Amino acid sequence: DDIERIDFMSATTSDPSNFGQRLYGTLETRRGDEYTGFICWDIDELFTRDVLDGEERGRDRRIRFSRIAAIERYSSSSAAVTLKSGDEIVLRGTNDVNSGNRGIIVCDPGFGQVKVDWDEFDNLVFFDPPSGLPYDAFDGGRLLEGTVFTEDGDTYTGTIRWDDDEEYTWEILDGEFRNNDFNIDFSFIKQIEKRSYRAATVTVWDGREFRLHGSNDVDEDNKGIFITLEDGDEIMVDWEDFERIEFAEH
Repeated sequence: DDIERIDFMSATTSDPSNFGQRLYGTLETRRGDEYTGFICWDIDELFTRDVLDGEERGRDRRIRFSRIAAIERYSSSSAAVTLKSGDEIVLRGTNDVNSGNRGIIVCDPGFGQVKVDWDEFDNLVFFDPPSGLPYDAFDGGRLLEGTVFTEDGDTYTGTIRWDDDEEYTWEILDGEFRNNDFNIDFSFIKQIEKRSYRAATVTVWDGREFRLHGSNDVDEDNKGIFITLEDGDEIMVDWEDFERIEFAEH
C-alpha cells in the first residue's frame, strides 16, 4: 500500500546474490515433451539456497537445491531425488514432492513460460544457467505489427491489437497444451493459425509449434483481431473469419 512506483536500473555490482543462483534445467513431461529454462519449483523455490522438504523413512529432510542434481516423479505421493554426490533418496510427505505440488514453472528464454502440474511431470535435471541477458537488452517493447489473413482470402497489414487487448511485444498470449499452462510473449511469436473454433497453432521464431486451447486468446471467445492500416483505418477480423496472422520480426 505504501508503494507509489519502482524504477528499475542496471546492476552496479557483480557480487553474487545472497539467494544463490537461479535454478536452471531441463524438465521432461510424462508425454516426453522437454522444456529448458529457469525453474520455479512448487511455484515457490527458485534459488539454489532454497530448500526441498520431505520425509525419508519417517525422518524429516531439508535439502538445499544446490545439492540436487535431479528430481524424478516416483509416484503420485513421492519423488526420487538424486544428489550431486550420487546418492538417491525417495521423499514423500510434503507438497514439494507429492500431488499437492502447485506446479513446476519453466521460464524458457525462447517463448515465455510453461507450468507443468505434478500429474504431467516426469523428471527434472538441473545444470548451471547460461549468462543472463544484460539489463540494456530490454528495449521496453514495441507495438505489434503483422499481416492478418482471412478465410475469404483478404489480407491486412499494419499494427495489431490481438483479442482487442494485447498490442505490445511484451504482452502475453495464454493457452493450454497437453494439460500444461502456457504464457507466451508476443515478441517470440512468429505466427498464429486458427485450427478450429476452440484452438490455434502458435509458432515461435525458433520453429517450435504449440497447439493451444482453453483461453479466449486462442478460441471463439476471442474479442477480435484489430489491424490499424498505414492510412489510419482500422479493420476488425473476428475469430470466425480469421485464418492466420504472421507477425513482423523486430
